[in-house]
Amino acid sequence: MIGGPSARWSRPTATAVRRTLLVAGLLVPGLATSPALASEARRVVVDYLVATYGSDNLPPASDKDYRVIEVDLNGDGEREIVAYVETRDFCGSGGCKLLVLQRRPTGPKAIMDTTIIRAPIRMLSSSSHGWRDIGVWVGGGGLKPHEVALKFDGTRYPRNSSMSPVRPVKIGARGRVLISAKR
Repeated sequence: MIGGPSARWSRPTATAVRRTLLVAGLLVPGLATSPALASEARRVVVDYLVATYGSDNLPPASDKDYRVIEVDLNGDGEREIVAYVETRDFCGSGGCKLLVLQRRPTGPKAIMDTTIIRAPIRMLSSSSHGWRDIGVWVGGGGLKPHEVALKFDGTRYPRNSSMSPVRPVKIGARGRVLISAKR
């Protein structure tokens, strides 16, 4: 026995587990993994939607209506909230609403508020103006489904995922799935 009969096995720390998962490629750096963090992020999303669109436009929401993840998109050490909003008020034949929000003392600031998005949502390895490009699927209305890259323009991401300056993602482009196509 290594360490002798009195050696004790110690439980790995959360940091050690995260580091192991990160090295193994099973964890995306900066992603929120705690249910409490995800719940708080959902609250921020709902607050933003109510402030922007009014409460009359929002049906009672359940967890299935908002797929939310937190990830640092600009390398500042603070996680942004990426939310795929799948309520009937924010979805159509082309897809649903995608938000990227930053927490601010005055309330959430939208870095992206776009529609007609289909999952999967990917954080691409490429970046624009210091922010990671986001890969999303577009299609419907006669448009053949394909992945496009939403690029930060220095102020925000595009409002419309099917119009210029959005460009198709190159085949084989690297990235990590933030929100999967299937639940």
